Amino acid sequence: MSLLDLREISLLYRQSWPHLLVITAHNRLSTWAHLLAESSLKRTTRPLAGGLTTLEAMDDGLYSNIWQDLANLALATDLAQIPHITFSQLLREPASEELAEAFSQQRHFYQLRLKEAALPPPRTKERLTRYVGDSLQDEATHLNREQI
Repeated sequence: MSLLDLREISLLYRQSWPHLLVITAHNRLSTWAHLLAESSLKRTTRPLAGGLTTLEAMDDGLYSNIWQDLANLALATDLAQIPHITFSQLLREPASEELAEAFSQQRHFYQLRLKEAALPPPRTKERLTRYVGDSLQDEATHLNREQI
């Protein structure tokens, strides 16, 4: 399921959708503008809410005027004419309580990795496979103390 499908489903259930923040390379700004315009046109929906900036602009700081509004980007014909706004201007409405609750109950990736690391390694009851010559199981039974 794509991000746009999830957005559509959440809007059908009248849930607020979090703003999308995209950090990209400068040479991909026009590609993003084209994709945003095309996706909203094909789905007959509003463009995604959120902001876009470049990795180079992040050097100026997250809260400085480095962000471009995705809705303006999707509708623009000249990318140079899109005004840059601050991060706080992108955050127009807070997330709904249901959305905040859904995110707070999700497991973090490191928690899943820790749980996986704590599990014992899987035991197999199959015989060792043969790679060259005799099977490894047969070779192991013929070993003597000097060879080990």
